[in-house]
Amino acid sequence: MRTGKMVSSKNGPDRYVPDTLYISGIPNVFEIEQICRRRIKENDPTPANK
Repeated sequence: MRTGKMVSSKNGPDRYVPDTLYISGIPNVFEIEQICRRRIKENDPTPANK
């Protein structure tokens, strides 16, 4: 689930602005991408191709 808010503009449609997350205390920062990709695959509602 994404977190953020809808922001209205005067001369256009409303748009979604995601929140910015600041993560600290991770010894290996490149590990974050692997963890995120794994979580996305776990939560993907589409069936896996076999």
